[in-house]
Amino acid sequence: MSLSVATWPARSVILDLLAPWLLERRWFPASSIEGAQVIHYADFAGSDDLRVLVIQLAQGAWVHVPLAWKPTWSEAGRIIDLDDGGVLVDALYDREFLTAWIDQTHRDGGLGVLPDQDGPAIAAQLRAAVADARHLGQEQSNTSLIFPASPPAIVKFFRVLVVGEHPEIAVPLALAGDGFESVPEPLGYSTMMVTGLDHEAEETCTGVVSRLVSDAEDGFAYFVERARADEDPADAARALGEMTRSMHEHLRASLGESEPMSGAALALRIHGEARQAMAASSTLAADTNTLERLDRLTGMLQHVGALPPAQRIHGDYHLGQCLRSDRSWYVLDFEGEPLRPLAERIQPDQRLRDVAGIIRSFDYARAIGNGSSAWCATAQDAFVRGYFGEDGPGEAERMLLGAFVVEKSLYEIRYEAQQRPAWETIPATALREELINLPE
Repeated sequence: MSLSVATWPARSVILDLLAPWLLERRWFPASSIEGAQVIHYADFAGSDDLRVLVIQLAQGAWVHVPLAWKPTWSEAGRIIDLDDGGVLVDALYDREFLTAWIDQTHRDGGLGVLPDQDGPAIAAQLRAAVADARHLGQEQSNTSLIFPASPPAIVKFFRVLVVGEHPEIAVPLALAGDGFESVPEPLGYSTMMVTGLDHEAEETCTGVVSRLVSDAEDGFAYFVERARADEDPADAARALGEMTRSMHEHLRASLGESEPMSGAALALRIHGEARQAMAASSTLAADTNTLERLDRLTGMLQHVGALPPAQRIHGDYHLGQCLRSDRSWYVLDFEGEPLRPLAERIQPDQRLRDVAGIIRSFDYARAIGNGSSAWCATAQDAFVRGYFGEDGPGEAERMLLGAFVVEKSLYEIRYEAQQRPAWETIPATALREELINLPE
């Protein structure tokens, strides 16, 4: 703790002071602060040198910004030098804040969340590793730190907050509690009360702690390298398919099933995705052959009755959400798309939506690794056989899987047209091929 007296900027000016820095952060989910308001700006854990700022954006999202005041600062995380003296620092780079966060989370009962875990021991391990904690690079919606404790842990601080039970906590706890061993062991989580513009105090999760999967490789990077070297991906892809099926079975067992959607409802969903993709991509909008085949697919779905029961799925499943360690696969990041409403993210859906996500991810690994179409087909086929068994999916399952691949490809076309136009051909080619292969 500093011996100097912290001189914090007033609540009325803090947002304007931080705006240039915020707008440069990858995790800040807006292009301006217009319409944003400060809804929480208070000392943290009884320290005058630490504060937590929460901003409500014009579209309603809550942004979580822990801050530290320092008389001087020469390390990473510097935000702005204050006119009245002192420096504002991103508190996730400050050892004082990290230690206070560990202690506060432990006092709140947030460490040791599984029956056989020792909360005080976890707190002590994290505290001992604070000095050597390191950031895990640039992330789109969170800030994660690796704590080289014994055993090592990873702490993910959420930058975009949600009210209610966070899926990044609830789903790993459910899976671990049901005996699924391919999810990093959850160790704890932190919460805080925030009063929004509606004047209702709500509890929100601010961070989650998990065991670090040692010597793990990002699944997407793993397959990019296999594609680049033209190495046979079949064994690893098949094992990933088997793990994915096991994940779905444990999710169903622990969180139950829901009423199935109809083929007509899926057709409507695909139509909606197609409209958005056509609005973003003039190339797709002008591709009459593809659009005619798309109409044929949705017409076929109109005649399909109830699909299999819906259940909780991963929801944002791709190779980058998987880790490869010691020839085993692990799955992580169950929070879904952070800017989608929580109710949508936890909505039960079809398992095949996750399967389609990995199928499409192999295509991106092929493209980035300059792999061949044959390599990609081998990886996709092995993954599907790992998921369904060596006989593969039945005729009805194959048609539905194709529909989910189409839905995902349309989403990718929209994204690429808006963000990376040079990449649009990757999902556009896949969409055409999938529709050409539709059953008659």
